[in-house]
Formats: sequence, structure tokens, C-alpha cells
Amino acid sequence: MSLGFNFTNQLTVINTGAPFPGTVAADFGYTFTVRDSTGAVVFSSSPNAINQNASLTNVGSINLPGSGSITISTGTLAAGSYTGTIAGSEHTFINSVPEPGSMALILIGLGTLVGAGLRKGIAPSRS
Repeated sequence: MSLGFNFTNQLTVINTGAPFPGTVAADFGYTFTVRDSTGAVVFSSSPNAINQNASLTNVGSINLPGSGSITISTGTLAAGSYTGTIAGSEHTFINSVPEPGSMALILIGLGTLVGAGLRKGIAPSRS
């Protein structure tokens, strides 16, 4: 069994660093699977040519275009019924780390709000 197709894919990752610096990553992948009549997997392929991933830890961007033709062949299969499936997945990941200066501003703001509340007597009383 053979599966042949043309593909065009595009993966773009942009890290603006806002509001906090961190890591931005993305990926996508495709798998061609063949199962026999009992549902057992007899062949599986996930070609690197059509699967992409990229990550950025600093401000900037990555653009990964891709295109081409691909043929995936299972080799000889025994006589019988088979089901072929093409499945794809995509993931994005963002790991944002607050800067110490930003955290200090947040803490000062919270402290100011609590102080103002205590001064006006709207804070909960302690019993």
C-alpha cells in the first residue's frame, strides 16, 4: 500500500516578550497508520519532512515554511481488509516568567490597596 501526496505547511512562532519574557514553542505532526481487520496496527509512519517544531526563548520570530511531495509505502501486506488513517496534531506552549521589577510593582500595588483599606476601615476585622 502506498500513499502519495503534495504538501505545503507553515509554522510561525513569535515571541514578543510581553507582558513577561519566557519561552514560546509550537509544533505540528502527522501520522499515517494502517490497521488490519482486527484493529491491530500493521504499519505507522510519521515523516520528518511534514512534521515541524520551533521554539524561542528570546524576543523574535521563526518562520518555517515547507512544501514538497512525499510517498509513504507499507511494503507487502497479506491478503485482507485494511484501514488507512491520517491523523494530525498541533501544540502550542508558552512559559511566561515575571521579571523581578514587575513582581515588585505588583506587590507594591497590593500593599497600597491593603493599606488604604485599613486606613478607611473597610478591611475585615480580626476577632
